[in-house]
Amino acid sequence: LEDIEAARRDERYANLTPGLALHYGRALRDLGQYDEAIAPIQGYVEQVPNDPLGFFELGQLYLVLGDQKLDERWYEQAEAALLTAVTLDFTFAEAHRDLSLVYRKLGQLEEAEQEFELYDRFRLLE
Repeated sequence: LEDIEAARRDERYANLTPGLALHYGRALRDLGQYDEAIAPIQGYVEQVPNDPLGFFELGQLYLVLGDQKLDERWYEQAEAALLTAVTLDFTFAEAHRDLSLVYRKLGQLEEAEQEFELYDRFRLLE
């Protein structure tokens, strides 16, 4: 995290790759700084809107926030992000798995089962 923060402050590096924002957001999330992780990951998906990984990471973050805050609105945001990820890459197994979890939390059990079946099918391809 310290190395990423140092690179973010250095204009020579910060503007070279939008991936730096994604890595920073993931590092913050992994350290349990969920609210702080939102802006960098959202910034990444705005800069690289065709990367399913960014939307997957955003969906994972929203899923965690939904669990932490017990607020269904975070699950709805997770659903939107994960749907974007699987729209960009339909074979993205982990995105289908997390979408299945989101649907279970929202009480949409049929959709959850469908997504889990897709996860089960595509995980063998990775």
